[in-house]
Amino acid sequence: MVSARTTFSTWDRTNPETFPMSVDADRNTSILRAAKDAIRSRRTAPGALGALATCLMEHFPIARVSLRVLDPTQERLAIRGVWSDGETAVGPGVSIPTAGTSFLDLERAGRSLLFRWQDLPEPRGLLDQVMFDEGLRAWVVVPLRHGRTILAVMNLSSRDADAFTTSDLPFFDDLGLVVEDALLELSGYPRV
Repeated sequence: MVSARTTFSTWDRTNPETFPMSVDADRNTSILRAAKDAIRSRRTAPGALGALATCLMEHFPIARVSLRVLDPTQERLAIRGVWSDGETAVGPGVSIPTAGTSFLDLERAGRSLLFRWQDLPEPRGLLDQVMFDEGLRAWVVVPLRHGRTILAVMNLSSRDADAFTTSDLPFFDDLGLVVEDALLELSGYPRV
C-alpha cells in the first residue's frame, strides 16, 4: 500500500483563486493531460492508480482512490486496486454487493456523483459505514465504461467533507473518460 500526504497550505476555499478546481478550462485540460500521462507512465493498473492519485492530490485533498470492477451480473463490485493514505478494510480482493452502494445511483444518473457522509440517507450502506469509520467524509464516484456499459467505478475519497463540489462533477466526468481510455490502453481491450 502506498502512503503519502500533501499539505494544502495554498488552498483556501474562501478564495476562489486558490480553489483546487476553478472554472478555468485550461487548468482542467492541463490536469487531465497530467492525469493521462501519469497513468500511461505505469504498466499496471495498481501502479496507474497510485500515479493518478499522486497527480490529483496536487489539486484535491484526496485520501483514497479505488477501482471497483463489476461482475457480469452487476450484483457485486470487486475491488481491484486501492491507493490510500492509510490502512483500509476494503482493499484489493474484497467483493461487495452492489445493493446498498452508490452504484445503483450512478447507473441511474449515468455520470459522476458526489456523496457526503452527512447527506447520506439512513440506513447507510455497509461500505459507506466502513469509509466513515476509516475517516472519509466525502467521495466522488466516477463511472468507467466500455461503450455504454459501466464496467467499473473509480472512487475518489477525502477526509474533508467539503473537498469536492457539484461544480467539480463535469471535470470528474472528463477524468473518467481519460481513465477509461488509458486503462483500455494498458489492458489491450479494443475501444468501442
